Amino acid sequence: MYADLQQHKNVNDLSLNIHSENFFRDVFNKIYGAKFENANFSKQNSDCIDLIDIVNEKLVQITSTTTSEKIHKTLGILSNPAYKNYSIQVYYLLDKPDFNSRTVERVNTEYGLDVNDILVSRNDILTTVNNLKTEDIISLADEYFNTTVIQYTLDSVLQIVCRQLINDVGYISGNNYLTDLELMEPKSKVELNKISIMVGGNIYSSLKFTTIIDELDDNERVNLEDLIVHEIYRTYLIQFLVIYKSKRELKTYSLDELHALCAKHSVDLTQVVINTHNHIKDKLIIKDYNAVSMAWIILSYFFELCDIGRKVTDDITQQSN
Repeated sequence: MYADLQQHKNVNDLSLNIHSENFFRDVFNKIYGAKFENANFSKQNSDCIDLIDIVNEKLVQITSTTTSEKIHKTLGILSNPAYKNYSIQVYYLLDKPDFNSRTVERVNTEYGLDVNDILVSRNDILTTVNNLKTEDIISLADEYFNTTVIQYTLDSVLQIVCRQLINDVGYISGNNYLTDLELMEPKSKVELNKISIMVGGNIYSSLKFTTIIDELDDNERVNLEDLIVHEIYRTYLIQFLVIYKSKRELKTYSLDELHALCAKHSVDLTQVVINTHNHIKDKLIIKDYNAVSMAWIILSYFFELCDIGRKVTDDITQQSN
């Protein structure tokens, strides 16, 4: 969810924030034993708070906005006599801000609050969850996180990469081809895999941007490789090779063995690459022109590393078998 929110914030899409209010209402009620309701059903409250617990006199604002203006607007609701005895917390969907001394002093002076006592991050929530009884943690995971965690674990690194691409590259023109010298190796690989000129052009024009992926830490890069190469690409490659071997047998093959089979039959991998690209694009949260370019950049990164598409050594492997 963290990666989703980062992506949506970049394009000013707050729909996921709205969805998260109800999600966290239920989770907070579970872990804190609270009785929060969504306060946005009341126009009186909607600008300042998101959750209200009338029984325990608690208010919660859920936000991804980290400005000091946002915190002052939220705390302004405490001037309403109806909430005189209420406590308030601000839960940040992304990273918790580190306000400067001026903001800290103003909050203390105007509201009599220590700003650090009212700010809550996902790490604070995890600490609370970790202190629950084992059976309560299991219940919480089964009820609220089971399918969600699986989805976001698979996709989170992919979305983080795309966020970096948006921040660092922005709109990607299709005319950023490499020089002839720089193209020698990828061009040979495109030809080796019998990839069409159009698809090859998309790969060439994306290679200059793949260095962003190198900035990932090792674990993130391995996770991205698992998703793109071993889950998505491998699946389409096996589907394409079933005319030569049974699917059951192909599933036991290593990626090198699958590529050796491609070499043996001089397989044109154009459609496999296209299917892989489309699958990556469909997984992206961003659904505009950037999605097409970002999907090609990610695919091209693993193509250049010879994880996607066969390489000369696969031909040698095939000849030795």
